[in-house]
Amino acid sequence: MNKRLSTIFSSFLLLLVLLASTIGNVYAQTPANTGVVTLANLGKTEISLSGPFDTSTVSFGLPADWKFTGDARIELNITTTFNAASQGDAPLVFGGTLAVGFNRTTVATLVLNEVGTFDYVIEVPMALLVSPRTDGLMELKFTLNSGISCVANQRMNVVINASSRTSFLYEEQQPDTSLINFPRPIIQSSIFPDLALVVIPDEPTAQELQSAFTIASGLGNLSAGKLGLELISVSQLTDAQKAATHLIFVGKAASIPVLAELTLPLELQNGAFIFPDGGQDNGVVQMVNSPWAVQNAVLVVSGNTDLGTLKAAQAVSTGIFQENTSPNLAIVEDIQDTALPSPLVTDQTFADLGYSARQFTNRGVDSQSYGFYIPSGSSLSTDAYLELAFGHSALLDYDISGIVILLNSQPIGSVRFDDVSAEQAINRIRVAIPPSVAIPGDNRIEIRASLEPLDNCTDPNLRGLWAVVWPDSRLHLPFTTVQLNTQLALDLSAYPAPMIFDSTLGTTAIVFQRNDLESWRTFIRVAAYLGDRSNGSITKLNVFFDDELSGVDLTQYNLIVVGQPSQLAIMDELNAALPVPFEKGSNITQGKFLQVTYQIPPEVPIGYVELMPSPWNSEKALIAAFGNTTTGVNWGISALVDSPLRSQLAGDFALINQTRVQTIDTRLVLPVINTPAVQEGISTPLPSPDFPAPGSRPAWLLPALILSIVLIVIVIVFVFVTNFRNTHKNG
Repeated sequence: MNKRLSTIFSSFLLLLVLLASTIGNVYAQTPANTGVVTLANLGKTEISLSGPFDTSTVSFGLPADWKFTGDARIELNITTTFNAASQGDAPLVFGGTLAVGFNRTTVATLVLNEVGTFDYVIEVPMALLVSPRTDGLMELKFTLNSGISCVANQRMNVVINASSRTSFLYEEQQPDTSLINFPRPIIQSSIFPDLALVVIPDEPTAQELQSAFTIASGLGNLSAGKLGLELISVSQLTDAQKAATHLIFVGKAASIPVLAELTLPLELQNGAFIFPDGGQDNGVVQMVNSPWAVQNAVLVVSGNTDLGTLKAAQAVSTGIFQENTSPNLAIVEDIQDTALPSPLVTDQTFADLGYSARQFTNRGVDSQSYGFYIPSGSSLSTDAYLELAFGHSALLDYDISGIVILLNSQPIGSVRFDDVSAEQAINRIRVAIPPSVAIPGDNRIEIRASLEPLDNCTDPNLRGLWAVVWPDSRLHLPFTTVQLNTQLALDLSAYPAPMIFDSTLGTTAIVFQRNDLESWRTFIRVAAYLGDRSNGSITKLNVFFDDELSGVDLTQYNLIVVGQPSQLAIMDELNAALPVPFEKGSNITQGKFLQVTYQIPPEVPIGYVELMPSPWNSEKALIAAFGNTTTGVNWGISALVDSPLRSQLAGDFALINQTRVQTIDTRLVLPVINTPAVQEGISTPLPSPDFPAPGSRPAWLLPALILSIVLIVIVIVFVFVTNFRNTHKNG
């Protein structure tokens, strides 16, 4: 008996050990995170498909720090509706199928033979979680096949509802920090917004602040304005902020002591970088994994001097690096004072630009993009054009199929398919390129094709839906030198012109108050916006402190002046020339210039934006973003970047009250006419009209009167004689 109990007890212990081991293995293999992609992340509320055949494809990016640890899972919530056919008294239910593809591989085919809302779960093998696209985006495709509708007229409709989602099992990994991939991972273009925090010294020099705004402008350009940027001083940086997002440290090595906490390929020694060649004005760009959060990166833009730091910042704005002793280290020796001229090639084929034949095979609207570059200081002449070489299937419904051509999101041409073009493998059509749509820097041609079958019952396996854009399509781009007229842009409705006439922003300078961190934090978004709109190959934006302008040649800049008027020394030279001046030493404007004038207490914030020719050079422009308080200044700055406010700007003066903008154009105000004072006892006769003097008459008047009387008598006699003859004849 004891032996039997001992055996049972041993078996029980062994079972516990095995169970604990199994549980331990399960927990060890369970990933730490599950990432969920919803239709909202894909920019859709739902996806609708209509029979007999239909398809829909969505693409999306995933974060760079996700390391997949297992299969993905697609959870679909689908509503299906269709009319059931019948044979005699018996209903015939045919429905259709829905093929689900992930990264161009079919992962499931769902049979849809019931009307209603149903849930489906589809496993996606981990081997398919590698994008087949050059841009790294994932693809999710739905293909409806209800061919029976062609004979049964069942009107099949499928709606993939908003609750559908795709789950990814992953663990966080450190992103790749090689500068060859820059701006990644700072800019990832994933389903989540890209965010970064710019950290500057507590008391930055003007050039250190200029470096920060140079980086913001460059990243605004590289991200097409989609990178969310904030700015903070190093002493205000909290542990929570360190772990929350990507960090960009900007400033001299000695100004940012927190750099000592980073493991850098070029380390600090006694608060300075040691360069092998002794170049003390070299710039340093380093990107490392964050020690505070595994998913984030830290970009260090620095140097031992202000000049070195600025060189590094300008290198960052180009987005292109040459690695040094480590793939995440670049040392910048010099920056050219002017943007390097790009070769002006008049004729380029898509093949010359690196593009092969592009096919459109999906039903509905699909698009392909092509880029070309216009050098700074140049513009297209009026005879620029795109010669598009294309072909298409003859099985298309020509009434609703065709091509639309867009340049920088503006439509410039279209192609209507027909039987004649279907007979030719290569057709050519010439589309004029309006010079006003092309911009200095990178330009994007988008070709959208809409493909619909001639017969909805055409089986998609036939591949009868296709169009192709051939690589021998040609761009004819004759360039001319830009002659910019700043005066034509002197209206707030034209902003950001004329600041962006120079794509490098090298002729634009910002004037700030010293130690005005709040204004700097708000303005960083303006810098990113200007970079996005100027679209330059490098950013050379200038920054000056208001108390350091004595040695600055302001004649060469378009200026943006920021701050409270009472605290800006530049107001001594600026105030009298403003469209609406301020009372001396005050933040209150002079005069009554709006329809209604209100009394505003000094503590109640109000923002101002004013535009005028620069007092230092009338061919340059000056924009002032003012306010009577810190909040008011921020409102003035926000009007230069926030679309709801910016779209309301007009004229040469704007008053901003939170989200409300009032504008006037002081140049259109009628001048006040001062009446000359009349001295007492002296009458001032009014000027008399030049009428003829009484008693006199013109010489021609009497003959004209006699002639008129004679004519009247003749008419009366003629009428009398005619009437008499008619009466005598009738009698």
